[in-house]
Amino acid sequence: MLALAACSDSRGSAGESVAAFGAAYGQDPIALRVARGGGPVRAYQYPRLDSLIWSSTQSVGAQTRVLAFDPENGLEAFVDRGGVPGWVDLRVGTVKPSRASKLAVMTSMDASSIFGVTHDTLIHRSTPSGEWQYSTTHPVRGLFPLPDGGLIALTSDDATSTLTRLRPPERTVMDSATVPTPSYAVVSPLGDRLYLAFDRELAALNTSTFEETARVRFDAPVIALTTTPSGDRVFVATERSNEIAILDRYSGERSESVRLPRAAKDLRIDPLGRLLLARPDTGDSVWVIDVGTNRVVTTLPTAWRLDLPNVGPDGAVATISGRDVHFTVPGHDKPRIIVRDGANEIWHFVFWNGFRPRAPGLDLPVVFPVDTLYYTEPADSLATPVPAPVESLAPRPQVVPADSANRTPPMTRLWSVQVAAVLSEDRAREIARTIRVDGAQPRVIVSAVDGARVYRVVMGPFSTRDEADRVGRLSGRDYWVFEGVP
Repeated sequence: MLALAACSDSRGSAGESVAAFGAAYGQDPIALRVARGGGPVRAYQYPRLDSLIWSSTQSVGAQTRVLAFDPENGLEAFVDRGGVPGWVDLRVGTVKPSRASKLAVMTSMDASSIFGVTHDTLIHRSTPSGEWQYSTTHPVRGLFPLPDGGLIALTSDDATSTLTRLRPPERTVMDSATVPTPSYAVVSPLGDRLYLAFDRELAALNTSTFEETARVRFDAPVIALTTTPSGDRVFVATERSNEIAILDRYSGERSESVRLPRAAKDLRIDPLGRLLLARPDTGDSVWVIDVGTNRVVTTLPTAWRLDLPNVGPDGAVATISGRDVHFTVPGHDKPRIIVRDGANEIWHFVFWNGFRPRAPGLDLPVVFPVDTLYYTEPADSLATPVPAPVESLAPRPQVVPADSANRTPPMTRLWSVQVAAVLSEDRAREIARTIRVDGAQPRVIVSAVDGARVYRVVMGPFSTRDEADRVGRLSGRDYWVFEGVP
């Protein structure tokens, strides 16, 4: 067993905020871990990283990176050191390698479909149920899966590049466009924008039409780019610059920037959009940036790998310290959790409720009470039939309740604040930009009311109603406090 050491502080246990999130969203925070040299995949419910709750029945090879996770079906897609993709099924514990040979340029969005390239010009899609291939004229430089199951392929010759949109398993080209050969390309998490860097210029393309929606020029070549999970802000690092530029997705213009101690060469976003991790151009460390304030809040020593550093479910930053993995909350000098020999494993944080135990009553057949009176055959056929006493019949079947000891515990109550609800997205974002409480800005969410799209400006969630009321008052606007997470 791995040894787990937690540093105490005055803010309570490490699991409080994680439990509140899990209760609000109905998902459990899970840390999936596997030895870097291969072996069974193991699951731990965060932050109890010393208590194993599940292990796969089969082993994976030396794993280099995780491609994606499907929370609906409990499927993790990975690629091993040999370039062969596969899947770990968390429901049954099996590991299934793909029937494809070694692939390059591998990617996946939904974990079920894994895209890669063989022989430079053959696009290959692997799924647990079958394979699909598509041949291109020129070498493939990039593959960008879309949420609707589509795929954008970037191919290049000596002079120009071509974007081709496909819809597997069909092989018909749905649309295409010719562009200059980019030096860097990335698709937004929602799949609605494709960002192409042409040396010092960055262009944003609509993935549905290939229409250019924005173009920004920088003082140096673009070397790294990432977006918030919602895609509303784009973080851009340029060569030898000690600033990270922030682009507004809707205006297409540069809005703010993050000042760094020196130049950065790689960026990684928190899966929940709270923190941005920047890798310095030299040395083994990471700058942790608060997305709400656009400021560096701490610098932590760590090596930089494909899986770590990363941000845990409670906002603690997981870093590599020698052979160990440290979980440090920004603003605190000492790590909250230390996992001994954790650096010898591949880490992947997911939210999934499939490891919850089933109540025994759920597996019992449903039976219903019997209300029918049965009659016995009288000895004298001329006698009046007499109903048999109920007590003489077989015992009445009963509905057996589930074991209450195994039921899901009650959910933690959370509170949110709404400061505006308008019909214009631009107006909602304008209102959000004018409000800042405790260094954080509201966010804009979309709701459907009687068939109309309503843009709500909200803050939270908060653990108490009093805290939500305080934030609402400090916003300087009329506000409404409601229970739950919008």
